[in-house]
Amino acid sequence: MVVGMLGAIFAVTKKNVITNHHTMLLFTLCLIGFISEVFNFYFVGAIAALTKLLFSTALPFIVILGLAFTRKSKEFIFATIIFAAVAIVYNGYQQVTLPSGIGWSGAEILDQHGDLRIKFVGIFSDPNDVGLLFLMTIPLIFYFRETQNWLVRQISVLSLVAIFYGIYLTNSRGTLLGVLVLIVLYLYKRYGKIVANVLVISAIPVLLLVFSGFRSISASEESAHGRLDAWYAGSQMLKSNPLFGTGLGGFLDNHHLTAHNTYVLCWSELGVAGFLVWFSFLFSIIFILHKISFSELQFSKEKLNVKKGITEFEFNRYLLMSKVMFYSLCGYAIGVVFLSRLTFVPLYMFCAVSVGLMQQMNLFIDKPIKFTGQLFKKLCLIAFCVLIGINLSLKFLL
Repeated sequence: MVVGMLGAIFAVTKKNVITNHHTMLLFTLCLIGFISEVFNFYFVGAIAALTKLLFSTALPFIVILGLAFTRKSKEFIFATIIFAAVAIVYNGYQQVTLPSGIGWSGAEILDQHGDLRIKFVGIFSDPNDVGLLFLMTIPLIFYFRETQNWLVRQISVLSLVAIFYGIYLTNSRGTLLGVLVLIVLYLYKRYGKIVANVLVISAIPVLLLVFSGFRSISASEESAHGRLDAWYAGSQMLKSNPLFGTGLGGFLDNHHLTAHNTYVLCWSELGVAGFLVWFSFLFSIIFILHKISFSELQFSKEKLNVKKGITEFEFNRYLLMSKVMFYSLCGYAIGVVFLSRLTFVPLYMFCAVSVGLMQQMNLFIDKPIKFTGQLFKKLCLIAFCVLIGINLSLKFLL
């Protein structure tokens, strides 16, 4: 905590760390968390909610945004995350192979009604958290696969195999579905709709084989009904406290099961106000990264020569990083449809790297792509459509 605070103090001295729109959105989210508890007359919880949101969302975002301002520092963060993910896989391997079921971290494997699921310690003490980290790490590995020497490329392939094995060991259905959708998205962006559809259809037998090794996914399954009940409970909480919700952590106070959907969890606990802010924060970054990564950008070589000596080679690396971050954040956005991970620390670290990339890329693009009031209005409209759509669909499913 002390190191994090010192890092934050140093980071805020950097330009555009505090004054950018996304930092302001996170501070607004923290304030909404505080107000939500006050509106529910839980004054002690207001301080706790503010503290939790600050240290799990705003602080990681500020530290990474302020410190990772060069390409090398971003690559160091990528490598660190990959190394940590592989270390967690090895911990899980020990959990499933050792008689004690305990890995090198001291964490014991989770036995969930006969289904064994690996986990780690701290913020990764839940298999779903581990799976979500693995999901967001996959695109980072491809960055090194595309840019480094022969040895690093081979290590990247081994790391990718380890990550997929780790996902299998987490037995997380939300993570698996996230991986599958992410693969389809990549095929679509890389090869187009027709090729993507052909490859997906051809891979169906393999996918069925993979699914058979996971816990069953069925609408008639007891846990599926439990999720729908939780989503319905979330809609009732929204009706009772539409503006600021039930307060951070209030979902479990009103329902015995967590939401298993971060979007439902967000509007249930932080209301419409919190949901609009959080949704705009995440999807504005995804939207801008998509514009930067997949549009035919026009950039000035003269700017490349004068802006701190950044060359066209550096620009292309930043462009590839933008694509990597786009896929990672899409992986999160897909995976949390089935997981409750609003204060997932790695998300805000990834978002910080993404915002840093956006700021750097805009220095060289002839028409910078920025967060505007018009974009915010569009995202709020989309957020309302998502909110209404999910709540209407529950009426047909229940």
